Amino acid sequence: MLPNPLKETLLGQYKEEKGRHDEMWEEDAPYPHWNDLLFRLETLGAGELTHRQNELQRLLRENGVTYTVYGERTGDIRPWKLDPIPFLIDPKTWSMLCEGLKQRAWILQELLRDIYGPQKIMRAGILPPELIFSDPTYLVPCIQTIPENAWELTLYGADISKGPDERIWIVGDRTQAPSGWGYALENRISMTRVLPELFESSHIHKITDFFDTFSRRLSNLAPSGKRSPLIVILTPGPYNETYFEHAYLAALEGFVLAQGEDLMVREAKVWLKTLGGLEQVDVIVRRVDSSYCDPLELYPGSQLGVPGLLEAVRQGNVRIANPIGSGILENPGIMAFFSNICKFYGGEDLKIPNIATWWCGHEKERAYTLEHLDEILIRHIDTRRKVHTYPGWLLSREEKESLAREIQASPFQFVGQEQPLLSTAPSFQDQVLCARRTILRSLAISTGDSYDLLPGGLTRSASSQGEFQVSNQAGGISKDTWVLSASQTAPVEIPSDEVFRPEIKGLANLPSKTAENLFWVGRYTLRVIRTARLIQSVLRFQAESKNFEQLQDSKALEVLLKSLTHFTMTYPGFVEQEALIKAPEQELHDILVNKNRVGTLAFSIDRWIQSIKTVRDRWSYNTFIILDNIESQWKEMRDTSAKNFRRLRSGLDLLINGVGAFHGLNSDNIAGEDGRVLYDLGRHMEHAMLATHLIRSTLVGKREQMVEESLMKVVLRNTESLEAFRYRYRSHMQLPAVLNLLLLDQHYPRSLAFSLQNILDMLNSLPSPETRLNLAPEQKMVLEGATSLQLTDIIQLASTEEGFYIRNELDQLLGLVSKNLASTADLVIQKYFSHTQPGVSTHSPD
Repeated sequence: MLPNPLKETLLGQYKEEKGRHDEMWEEDAPYPHWNDLLFRLETLGAGELTHRQNELQRLLRENGVTYTVYGERTGDIRPWKLDPIPFLIDPKTWSMLCEGLKQRAWILQELLRDIYGPQKIMRAGILPPELIFSDPTYLVPCIQTIPENAWELTLYGADISKGPDERIWIVGDRTQAPSGWGYALENRISMTRVLPELFESSHIHKITDFFDTFSRRLSNLAPSGKRSPLIVILTPGPYNETYFEHAYLAALEGFVLAQGEDLMVREAKVWLKTLGGLEQVDVIVRRVDSSYCDPLELYPGSQLGVPGLLEAVRQGNVRIANPIGSGILENPGIMAFFSNICKFYGGEDLKIPNIATWWCGHEKERAYTLEHLDEILIRHIDTRRKVHTYPGWLLSREEKESLAREIQASPFQFVGQEQPLLSTAPSFQDQVLCARRTILRSLAISTGDSYDLLPGGLTRSASSQGEFQVSNQAGGISKDTWVLSASQTAPVEIPSDEVFRPEIKGLANLPSKTAENLFWVGRYTLRVIRTARLIQSVLRFQAESKNFEQLQDSKALEVLLKSLTHFTMTYPGFVEQEALIKAPEQELHDILVNKNRVGTLAFSIDRWIQSIKTVRDRWSYNTFIILDNIESQWKEMRDTSAKNFRRLRSGLDLLINGVGAFHGLNSDNIAGEDGRVLYDLGRHMEHAMLATHLIRSTLVGKREQMVEESLMKVVLRNTESLEAFRYRYRSHMQLPAVLNLLLLDQHYPRSLAFSLQNILDMLNSLPSPETRLNLAPEQKMVLEGATSLQLTDIIQLASTEEGFYIRNELDQLLGLVSKNLASTADLVIQKYFSHTQPGVSTHSPD
């Protein structure tokens, strides 16, 4: 029996939901396998458990663990939610699950091979042909064209719950591209860090060993028999709901994370586009739905797939997990016939039944479904439809009548299912334990002749009492899943602080898409900082010109406003609309916060964050702490009034410090030397371009001495060079000295000459098809600019011809360097990233 203190603290308000099995509570006491955990929870107490729950969410948010709401390109990116109360599976139940799921996975694999091959089961009349042929996930180009060994159902997931009678039921099969692997591991890692007391002396099956099996099995799929095959995770990209998991598994297992545009088919082989050329792909872990995998033979409008991929599979040159076409096994109508399917292939009864299902293509079952429409769940066999599940008990009379007409019109496309009375499990909410409907996703991987199960899985519980849908899309909460051991095994392992990142093979093997994003992260890092600094200077001059009404400040402000338009290329801006200079607040605010206007600070921040998240496997965990803070602060700043200068300047300070912290953390910590080269190339190129734009738009025109001194200070502050100038020259502002420091000093890290030399060195390190006997065009462009700098006379640069107010030599020099840098950037993009959409250039169309 429970001690009174425990009942009074955590379980005092725990109420089972009538008509459902509760995973923890048995009549008036918890099941024995829950006692140890409950005692440990009681020791912590509700207050401390609340604190740890907040720590869990903070850790997950900082680690960038997210789930994106499906179907919205600019989607609602939700932080991953984790309940501090784990889901417990006793040894006996786990043994039953293992036996039943291995059987089910094997049966589904045999069914997959058969329906795309000889179709014996349909010829035998066990599975109606119209159920399969009418499902759009059944892919005609795959019928009897794919080698039999390519139909292995490598990855399998099953959604499971217990009914009121405590029997285990399969609620749904996941065979298209089952997710949950990475989230299950991240749940375990987070729990062991935040709640280590719960694991003390607990005899829980380890899960980390499974991921070794995961990697080995995928390697063994390689058709070429390579010892180190190239394995690619094919992802739809960062807007996919489980993109976090794609990047997480790629980093964990050392796979390449790629989108469809990173791959191509040539001579019926799949190739990864890298900086060094094409590299043959042996295995693809598919996270793109089958229909979108090959626009040549399947859905022609797809931009997610690889043209010709099916032919490469037919020729046996690449293996895919799971096979293209495996989504047909998720057709809910198959469940109505699963018992007979099991007997047909295995000659035995199902060890774990699925939820009762009635296919409406049969008259008797259709009549039953229509008669019990108020009580059961109706599902359309096309799971790709936006709405394909209809809980009859929640529909209005008009909705039920409409659904009944649709069933009568196309009965073979609908199934009725028993209302899934999901079991409940304890969830910690509002400082008490409460019963919430729960579903477990078990995950298995093929071993060739059988399946291995992840000893745990991904458990999700409803966010509120009585919630029908238990899913991440509906705001469900995940739980760490503990499989208890019957023997006194070693306590659960505490995973290391960092996800394992294997050595990168080299710069030539870097995927072009990854290289492109790293290049743009480097560029946008500098662009955000320099744009923010220039806006800060404008706001300061604006405040001072109003407070002190000094003429030189007003004149400097006019130059800076026009310079800001040139710098950000937000034309016409202040250049052609003189009225804005007298009342600049609204235009300044727009340049700050309008993310839909190319060149604004908001636009650059949005692109910067997007590029970082697209190559999220390249960054350390601490990166996402910084990124989370930046996003939170930036959200507050966007809501700041255009007239609140003090708060805007304060927000810009926080932004500059945050982006600077990102650069400081990652300049030497990007995973792989190859990543640093592309990041630094982008950073130096952006610095050089922005420096030429800023100097050209502020210092080329000759102005009064006081105004020029103010402008020189702005330029020095923008390039973080004011202190270096003062230390080196120890004098008042002189243009020759400023230009010498910022343009010609080859030993000063923020000079134009220094950046051009670094750009040359990095371009030389990039793999190139051209012979090294000749310089590549992009190298010639940079060398011309660097040589022009070296040959210039600093006094002449700072001078103007008598009677003129333009420094022509400075203007021409900066124009040449700017034009060459812009051409260099375009050549790099065309040469190495030509298959992707380039970022937004910041050069003027000289």
